[in-house]
Amino acid sequence: MDKYMSDNIKTDLKIQENTARKSTDLNISIIENLRKLGLELTIDQLRDIDPEKDIPGFAGWDHERQGILLRLQVDALNLLTPEEMVVRELNRKHAVIHTDQFYILTEKENPVFGGIDFTLESKQSFKNQYENKLITCSNGRSRTKADVWLKSSNRREFNGINFTPHEVAKASKCYNLWKGFSKIAKQGDCSKYWSHVRDNICSGDGVAYRYVRKWCAYLFQHPNEVHTALVLCGSQGVGKNSFVEPLGVLLGSHYVLLSNIQELVSNFNYHLKHAVLIHANEALWGGHKKEIGTLKAMITEKTCLIEGKGKDRIMVKNFKHIILSSNEEWPVHLDHDDRRFFVLRVSENHKEDHTYFAAVQEQLDRGGYEALLYDLLHEDLIVFNPRELPNSEAAFSIKIRSSDSIHKYIYEALKDGCFDIGNVSPNGIWKTLPVDSVFNDYCCWYSKNGEKGVIKDIFSRHLLKVMPSITISRPRSRSGNGRTKMYVLPDITDAREDFQKFYKAGSSIWND
Repeated sequence: MDKYMSDNIKTDLKIQENTARKSTDLNISIIENLRKLGLELTIDQLRDIDPEKDIPGFAGWDHERQGILLRLQVDALNLLTPEEMVVRELNRKHAVIHTDQFYILTEKENPVFGGIDFTLESKQSFKNQYENKLITCSNGRSRTKADVWLKSSNRREFNGINFTPHEVAKASKCYNLWKGFSKIAKQGDCSKYWSHVRDNICSGDGVAYRYVRKWCAYLFQHPNEVHTALVLCGSQGVGKNSFVEPLGVLLGSHYVLLSNIQELVSNFNYHLKHAVLIHANEALWGGHKKEIGTLKAMITEKTCLIEGKGKDRIMVKNFKHIILSSNEEWPVHLDHDDRRFFVLRVSENHKEDHTYFAAVQEQLDRGGYEALLYDLLHEDLIVFNPRELPNSEAAFSIKIRSSDSIHKYIYEALKDGCFDIGNVSPNGIWKTLPVDSVFNDYCCWYSKNGEKGVIKDIFSRHLLKVMPSITISRPRSRSGNGRTKMYVLPDITDAREDFQKFYKAGSSIWND
């Protein structure tokens, strides 16, 4: 028996030796023939190339020369053992990844926007997927593809997940969520798209158009920086989607469309794992105050947690840029000093103008997408700071609607030019007034307008904070019955400027 086993081992070693010699000879032959074709490629490179894409001028070669290269590629693949073929096959779409637990990462095409998406599954789930996929190995035994791949030292594997846009980082041991743009930038014509942005999205406002165009370009040139969000206010059919969706096409799987507030702010946000642009369409309204903190953090925080149900939480850099669209007059709650949202009131000049929007789309389909990407990547951003928001009358209207009764009262009083607007017949006089008189007028005003009031001390503190040019005096009364606290009012122009500064607004807020 021992002699029989010894003979078998000798036979196996001899077969392996002969196979290795033949493989070496074939390797040398393939390399020599590649050099005759003028190509300096390794065997591994030959296996992986797509000749039509990766070999310059391949399409212009004669059929005989093309055939030689394709046959050499087949010969290189045939050098692989069945096990190596399996590892090569599964490495194209799977990888082992270890965060706090062991997972199998599976890449797949995004069915909506194209590009590469991925899922994480358990080792057992992966084994179940391939339990009926058997191969005959070099030693003649049958094994599942999953077993071969999992036990191979050449399986693809990562030590974690990161998100580094514009960085290939091949040497990194982390899986990069960034998969690049879906189009190749090329000079061309996308003028109809930009005209739509200027004339409709920005309602012809040149300052707003400059900001929006550069905001979009900044997203593509610096996707690794988060800063501010756009808010589009307008009725259905005015072209909000016609502005956002082309950007989404260019970003492929890095674009996410949402229509529910919970999809945006939920702790289970695995669907946002590789989002660079999120379009929250009709997902918000100003009454969602409890979610505003989460939304603000999403806009400006440098890192974020990605969490799926039953999965480990993953800390990655935050590259989520947000555009909010709404038919509501009050789409989001804004503080008086907000620096995160740039609000646009979209024009209705082309509402439901199907011919107009079809022309914009036709130009995009005929090379406009590539031209748009070129424009975005070549826009001059040297002096642009996305955090320097232009004044927006639309933003102010949302801010004042989001404010408390004190600020609303002050605004109405400044518009009317008097602190006597709670009366049925305001006197229209802007003058030094008793503190109690102003507070009593405020009480009448908020009661009449269905607002929630505050006590006098809180009202007075807010009034002086909003308009610091107001002072308080205590002149002695003529009757000698003590001192009455008085608000000493500045010129109405100065008071309005105080209010504008507090709300970061322009003088147009006083126009009816």
